[in-house]
Amino acid sequence: MSSYNLLRGAGPADESNTYIEMGPIQEKVITNVYNNIRQSFRFQSKPIKEPLKRYIGQDIKYPFIDAIGREMAVPLKDSYLSPSHGKLRELIVQASDECFSQPNDTTWGRRQSGNTSTWTMRMIGSLDEAKGSGMYVLQWIGTSLALSVTLWVPISSAYIRWNGHYAPFPYSYHGYPKAARNVLEEQPQKGKTLTIVHAQESETDGLVEVDMSQTKGFDKSTAPAPLSLGSRLQRRLRPPRLVILEEFEDESGTTRYRPREMDTAQWRLENKTDTDPEYLFICYTRDHFPPSDVQRLHLLAMKATLDAELRAYWLDSCIPENDQKDLYRIPDYVRQASRVAIVRGHLPKSLQSGYEEDDFGPEALTQMLQVLGQRVWTFPEIILAPGDHIYVYTKGMEMEEGKRIPKMQIADIAFQDAEFSGDLINHFRGTIHLSRLELVATALRCFHTRRLQRWTGEQDQKTNQQRSHEGHFLKGDRAYALAGLLRVRPTADETDSEFQAFARLSLANDSDQILERFICMQPKSSTQSWQTLQDAWNVPLWDILPTCQISAIGEENTVIIDGARGAAVRWKSFAPVAEFKGFSWKRWFSSGFIHGIPVLFWFGVLILIAAGASGIPAALAVGGLFFAVALLLLFLLPKFINNLYSGKVYGHQAWLFGFEGYMTMDQIERKIWHTRQGRLKWSPYGSPLSAHRAIKIVGGTAESRESTHVEGVDPMSDPGIVQHVNYAMKQDGLRLFTIVDTATMTVFLFLAKRPPVAFLICGQEGGMQRAVGVSYDHTTETVQREIVLRMETTILNRMSRVPRCRIGFGRQEGEGKWRTN
Repeated sequence: MSSYNLLRGAGPADESNTYIEMGPIQEKVITNVYNNIRQSFRFQSKPIKEPLKRYIGQDIKYPFIDAIGREMAVPLKDSYLSPSHGKLRELIVQASDECFSQPNDTTWGRRQSGNTSTWTMRMIGSLDEAKGSGMYVLQWIGTSLALSVTLWVPISSAYIRWNGHYAPFPYSYHGYPKAARNVLEEQPQKGKTLTIVHAQESETDGLVEVDMSQTKGFDKSTAPAPLSLGSRLQRRLRPPRLVILEEFEDESGTTRYRPREMDTAQWRLENKTDTDPEYLFICYTRDHFPPSDVQRLHLLAMKATLDAELRAYWLDSCIPENDQKDLYRIPDYVRQASRVAIVRGHLPKSLQSGYEEDDFGPEALTQMLQVLGQRVWTFPEIILAPGDHIYVYTKGMEMEEGKRIPKMQIADIAFQDAEFSGDLINHFRGTIHLSRLELVATALRCFHTRRLQRWTGEQDQKTNQQRSHEGHFLKGDRAYALAGLLRVRPTADETDSEFQAFARLSLANDSDQILERFICMQPKSSTQSWQTLQDAWNVPLWDILPTCQISAIGEENTVIIDGARGAAVRWKSFAPVAEFKGFSWKRWFSSGFIHGIPVLFWFGVLILIAAGASGIPAALAVGGLFFAVALLLLFLLPKFINNLYSGKVYGHQAWLFGFEGYMTMDQIERKIWHTRQGRLKWSPYGSPLSAHRAIKIVGGTAESRESTHVEGVDPMSDPGIVQHVNYAMKQDGLRLFTIVDTATMTVFLFLAKRPPVAFLICGQEGGMQRAVGVSYDHTTETVQREIVLRMETTILNRMSRVPRCRIGFGRQEGEGKWRTN
């Protein structure tokens, strides 16, 4: 469906647009005209409280193209896309009375929430409130007279919009991704055009690639960047270099060995064989063996190799100088080794003080193993070590046998996260089986807690970004190290952040849509690291079923998704809500009487005037009868209007209303309908702040049993939730928002840093839809995840599809262009 048709109010092409007829009053054209005038007047009548914070770069104008293709230059402000015409509008958020009375220390404007009902409904509502009082009769008469004056005005301003569906989210993304699944979507070089006329699949070194350079008429300069999602790091099936133990006799005739580092191809040539020698993999850290102590390192490596009855070993010095990418192939060399040996020197605390007595004790061994277990690069060497045991050799004890330690004991000794790292060891030992999703999720959590910098015995205060600028490592090295546990390894890209590197790794492997599932997760706190993959509802990652697909990786820690359904949130004010009802004789007669009152009244007046002029008694009686009936009906006018809006309701116009702050259910209903009839209910488990209770309903017969029902309760009635809200708003800078869903008549209370301008349905879990609330950054056409709610599945029937969109996972508040004064 085109964006133009979507903005004009057409519903989804795959859904029915048939609804129950609303009635004659709402169908009149004059109602729509009246709505536009009234709503415009109402919006202007509520003053806007300007924000106290402004973005420093707000005077800079950014180019913007809306969903219909209109180009414009807009300043840096909080904004949203209008579902009515698709234009960019400044974000104005209605607020509760208490919230509006506070200083507006935000970056968006605030408006006090108002009442959307007409004056007719307000008078009916005030009459209902007066029941039981002594002035009820007088107020009834006054209300009847007042209503007689407003009969020419439409009683209701509610009308169907978008065929009863939610307001569409007219989003459109026009940019290039950083790395796309489909090679045709990659950004071509400047001044070139990328097109695929013909592509041949060729297999090179075990890697299947799309070879476009041999295509007739294909310009090589138009090929995509080498570090696209299709760029892979070739897996090595044998190490290119090894340290070989050469045998020789000393002056006394004793057989000795000396290390000789050489290419394995040369070794095969010299020994006239097609196979490489079996070798020992040496695991160590440079903290224990600085460059000045390399000879002692080789002595221990030789001792371990001879004890294993081997004649070759592998050290990181075997990495070719002209192929630093071999660093990421170390897990291959671990897998191919016959055994893994750990060699250790002195503890970090004694690097400058020489030997200490406890350097050889069990506590020293434990601490040394913990140092290895806390490092990113040595962690997979222990995880992937072949066999069930690892051997440890110690500097200064070259003449003693190595200590033989079971791998599972190493997990308990060396790893602070033994519960998860032990699962990895058991998986690669073959004693348990982790699914693809469990393997990636568990490994990500383990690598996140490992260090990339050298161990100094003290906490390094430098950030990852500072160390990466100093050239110590790439920002994505944790993900590249994790790739050693998986089958496919993408080529390391020095421009990747840690998230982008992991996204590249996840899309290159079959990881059961881990990123799509991650989009649907609500963090437990605003400071939670994304690598933990923890959900606010404690739902495992594999219980979330994605309903969208990631098509590409974007810039600035974003991904581009497609296939989501979405709806816009109305923040500027409430709006009249149309109701879907069936036919009712009661309402039909009430509507006829309402329209007949002016007719009977004026007929009676005219007949009375004519009778007075002619003096005909019969005409005078008829005129009096008409006038009396009109007065009687006028007296009953409040009852007729109340009948018109009573009765069973089959549905409502779908709206997502939002406001900042908190209001009781009674206050919310009176803002929208001016009466409290129990239409709305609190979501029992749709928000991290939701609460519910069990209520018992007893049947009307003796044989019936008690039935326990779920009832959502006001979250702010729980002192624990109130305390949590106050703490989060004070310490984490979060704000309290409320969403009213008129399709399911459900209210959600939640905490977020910014008001979400739309909700995208990206997955489902536990019989509920995961609705991702997003804010909008028009400067990069990016939506940022602010909150995740759980909504009923029935909302899908009234939501339209959202085009491919770029989504991030939290705006960097106070950084770059988002700095405020």
